[in-house]
Amino acid sequence: MRPDDRYLVVSCRLGAGGEESLGDALLDLPTLGCEIVPAETGGSEAKIYLSMDASWAVAALLERLAACGATAIVEGELEAEDWVRAFRERAVAFPVGATWWIDPRPGTGEPPPPGRRRLAVEPRMAFGSGSHESTRLILMELETLPVAGRRVLDVGTGSGILAVAASLLGGRPVVGLDIDLAAVFEAVQTASEQELPGSIHFLGGTVAALDPGRPFDLVLCNMIWERMRSLLPSLVRLTASGGLAVLSGLLRVQEAAVAEELSGTGFHVISSRGLGEWLGLVAAHG
Repeated sequence: MRPDDRYLVVSCRLGAGGEESLGDALLDLPTLGCEIVPAETGGSEAKIYLSMDASWAVAALLERLAACGATAIVEGELEAEDWVRAFRERAVAFPVGATWWIDPRPGTGEPPPPGRRRLAVEPRMAFGSGSHESTRLILMELETLPVAGRRVLDVGTGSGILAVAASLLGGRPVVGLDIDLAAVFEAVQTASEQELPGSIHFLGGTVAALDPGRPFDLVLCNMIWERMRSLLPSLVRLTASGGLAVLSGLLRVQEAAVAEELSGTGFHVISSRGLGEWLGLVAAHG
């Protein structure tokens, strides 16, 4: 069995309000995902997943969980197929925003309710199943923005869900970029499971691989601020003058600081939206 066939998992029990403090505890750690479900006795139970090569972060994670009041903390390993199978078994279709319908079963999914667009996204290992608030924030913003006929770039495309959404809204061309080649392969698979009006170009590599001489009208970026921040100069260069950037993966408490830093790069925030503790921003270039 290869190392990437197994993952580290840390489970714990959280008291009332513990989910918010858990988000802060995970902020700068290389977690792959976090699953939170209500506990029968009150509060909630959480499982945090990490890759095997991120074992160095487990000690810090255990310390932070204890500091935020988590109990019954247990660490272990999980086979990748078990993780994905568990998600698939529990997955059901659900609405996002006013028009989206996220269907986790591409092969057997039913037609969406009237007035909704179907996004078939099977839970896999790449981020972006549509359930996380940061992904939903960008999907909701896309509903309100002029996408048809615009050049769209999705930075850190993950599962490809945002690139697919942009294509369904008429974005031309749509490019999805990710430094993780495994994510690129999953994004290609996600796109193949849709009824798309046009093709999406998925690329593996960094933003430095893109030509700033052909900027995009709309740039999407869903990642935590600590990672996004270093990309800002490149995001500005890749956004056409008068174009828009839709940014998520941010925390509400970061809004003022992020807006100030964006203004120093050439972006200015024109709208914001929150879900839970998460924040999405729409910024214009120029």
